[in-house]
Formats: sequence, structure tokens, C-alpha cells
Amino acid sequence: MNIEFKYNPFKQYPWRWYYSPQGEEFAEVMLWCYDTYGSPIRNSRWDINRGWISFADKKDAVWFQLRWS
Repeated sequence: MNIEFKYNPFKQYPWRWYYSPQGEEFAEVMLWCYDTYGSPIRNSRWDINRGWISFADKKDAVWFQLRWS
């Protein structure tokens, strides 16, 4: 995957990447995110919405990028 985050310092989750179209690894990516960052509903470290995977902290975005690039 080619992961290049967009940065917007005015957003709750400033590090965003549009993950679309999702490939066959999608289930593995989501499982890894839940195991690594927890549920996006219960914490504010990360979020997924309409194809966007977003992170509140740069280190989490970098960790994701290193794992899936």
C-alpha cells in the first residue's frame, strides 16, 4: 500500500489517509488497528470514517505507515 498522510492541524485527527479502494488486506488492517490502538469508539487515538483512517498523534500515524507500507 502507498500510504501518504494528509495533515491538517485544525482537525481532531490531523493525520488522515484515504484508504480506498480497500484491498483484500482490509480485514487484517482493521484487526491490527483495533489490537494496536483500541476501539475508535472508546478512545480518541484513531478513527475510521468513509474510507479515511485518521490519527490524533503523529507517532500513531507513523507506526501505521511503517507497518503497512
